[in-house]
Amino acid sequence: MLDLDTLNTPQREAVEHTDGPSLILAGAGSGKTRVLTYKIAKLVLGGVKPWRILAVTFTNKAAKEMASRVESILNIPVQNLWIGTFHGICARILRMEAENWNFKRDFTIYDDDDQNKVIKKVLKNLGVTKETLHPSKLKQIIKKAKNDFLSPDELEGITYGNDSELITKAYEQYLKVLSDSGAFDFEDLLIRPVEMLEKYPESREKWQNKFDYILVDEFQDTNKTQYMLLKILTGDSGRITVVGDDDQSIYKWRGANIQNILGFESDFKDVRTFRLEQNYRSTEVILNAANSVVKNNTGRMAKKLWTSRKGGDNIKVIECYSDRDEAERILSSIETEQSEKGLKLKDIVILYRTNAQSRSFEEILIRRGIKYVIVGGTRFYNRMEIKDILAYLHFINNPNDVVSFARSITTPKTGIGAKTVEAIEEYAEDNNISLYDATGKADEIFSGAARAKVAAYHSILKSTADLRKNNSGLDRLALNVIDKTGYEAHLKKYDPESVDDRLNNIKELITAMEEFDNTTEEDDLTAFLAEVSLVSAVDSWDDDTDVLTLMTLHSAKGLEFPSVYIAGVEYGLFPLPSSFEDQEELEEERRLFYVGITRAEDTLHVSYALSRMRHGSYSGGASMFISEMPGDIIDIDAPGPQKSKFPQNSKFSQKSNFPRRNQPVQKTLDYEDYPQEFPDYEGGSQYRPGSFVRHPTFGRGKITACTGTGDKTTLTIRFGSKEKKIRPKYVDLVPA
Repeated sequence: MLDLDTLNTPQREAVEHTDGPSLILAGAGSGKTRVLTYKIAKLVLGGVKPWRILAVTFTNKAAKEMASRVESILNIPVQNLWIGTFHGICARILRMEAENWNFKRDFTIYDDDDQNKVIKKVLKNLGVTKETLHPSKLKQIIKKAKNDFLSPDELEGITYGNDSELITKAYEQYLKVLSDSGAFDFEDLLIRPVEMLEKYPESREKWQNKFDYILVDEFQDTNKTQYMLLKILTGDSGRITVVGDDDQSIYKWRGANIQNILGFESDFKDVRTFRLEQNYRSTEVILNAANSVVKNNTGRMAKKLWTSRKGGDNIKVIECYSDRDEAERILSSIETEQSEKGLKLKDIVILYRTNAQSRSFEEILIRRGIKYVIVGGTRFYNRMEIKDILAYLHFINNPNDVVSFARSITTPKTGIGAKTVEAIEEYAEDNNISLYDATGKADEIFSGAARAKVAAYHSILKSTADLRKNNSGLDRLALNVIDKTGYEAHLKKYDPESVDDRLNNIKELITAMEEFDNTTEEDDLTAFLAEVSLVSAVDSWDDDTDVLTLMTLHSAKGLEFPSVYIAGVEYGLFPLPSSFEDQEELEEERRLFYVGITRAEDTLHVSYALSRMRHGSYSGGASMFISEMPGDIIDIDAPGPQKSKFPQNSKFSQKSNFPRRNQPVQKTLDYEDYPQEFPDYEGGSQYRPGSFVRHPTFGRGKITACTGTGDKTTLTIRFGSKEKKIRPKYVDLVPA
């Protein structure tokens, strides 16, 4: 019997409604996962077979937690429940329908790094330099085109200046390389099922009949393709429940469309809407701050979070001189919290708007000997040594995978170069055989040393493939590659300083493979490679380890911590300057701040620097978002004027928008008060020969020369009797 008495009234009503489409507006910390899992459990207990329920979310971590909670509620193992991410579910559908849709079942999933390699290969084949068309620009154009369902022919009608024809041709070649390689990028994983379900009525009917009920978490983050997929799978049944919060829609930059949730009630007939507004996470003070900020947005569905946790510590606003000062003062505050409140490092998080902000913190963390982890850094499966080993296994799994072929044949270094790789690719194409088979034709393609090297490479592939045929464990395949390639000796020779760490990572890979063996009905290698391709940074983060966590605000959604620090909430950084001329972007920036606020359970700290060097220009001063929080719940932590590094008449001297310590803050700035243009500091104009600056190590010095612009600005500065060349990008210089 399912006990619904533990749910509040709106939660219970949302769980009990199963007759038609429903929209659950779930504010931050309002128990949406609890509602989803209880609803799944109710459906199962009501007679719906677990394998006829589809539950979709955005991270593997969330999917595993959802499945675990369902089993805990029912107190029985739930077999074959379709719970997963959009990409994971779509990859599963593609493998099941591969033969019907003329795809190769053992396709490779190309991650961002693989996509970069394909794009560079395409541009090289077209004879295009990065000065003419930068790979990152082409990658973004292709991603957007795919998310908008635009073919190369349709893209041709969009103006990209003089590059339009070239971009169209490069897009065509990119698609061809993926097709020839039997590979899908992340966008393809979503797009192809939608295309095929629209193209083949029998497939569409089959999948619409497969699921009796569809539940979607984080619905506000869905993009156009994901919404199309959900509408196709739902069909006319209307048996769909979506859960989300428009106030937490923060992924427009990667295609998320807030209109999906705002327009859901008009897209489906007879929608029941439930509002979950009771927050179980944060104090009343924190929620007052969050509500006060987000209400300034106009494009939102009305809701107001509340909690039974009355009162709470005031919001601490930390005013700092510079980013380095900010890092020092935040870390000192953390040490005080640990001492006074008994918090562990894992109870605390530092959030920031841009990845670059972590640098100031890392330097001081290392100096103070504080253990930390940066979520969103290099993923485990993106580490060099892991990708090197997996490249061999990817190529064995998919013998046409051009990216894995190019990586594996040149790793470890054996003297095989680009010309040899190109010759094998040409031979495979001319003879209509796979790249794998072409490597076995070394005698026909090469002579001398090249023949021996390619033959040795093919021998490694074949011995590993034979182990796979004999159903040897996944770990045996990896160990064979490591042994036959001499990979350990390669690391010791070329990377002696970090060899121990890399070998430990390889051991961790072997362990992961051992644990994965025999956990799926699919081919183990195919399934394992598919799973690791879809692991996100947050999925691989161990939140049980007692270390200080640093991450971007975007990475933090869905997480919670007793103590939260949001750094760099300042003019010119958060919100980003680009949002000042676009109301939709400004509202998304505000939602991002709202997400940061609502990660906090007990205490919230917000900091800003009076002066911060960014990309050759200065930003600084309190953000408009700080002034949107109620003044009576804010305490100011600002250094006294005697500590100021800036002379009173300096053009960098700035007054805080707030009174000094523990005084009520008045709302002093509105959006309209900000200048719409930023001072142009590019070209090193703030550094003039003859002016004086202060270096954190060398002290006061006089600028004698200035060359370069932006990040490449180089100053010649005389400190006493010595001159030094300084790159402002890498050091904090202040007027002196």
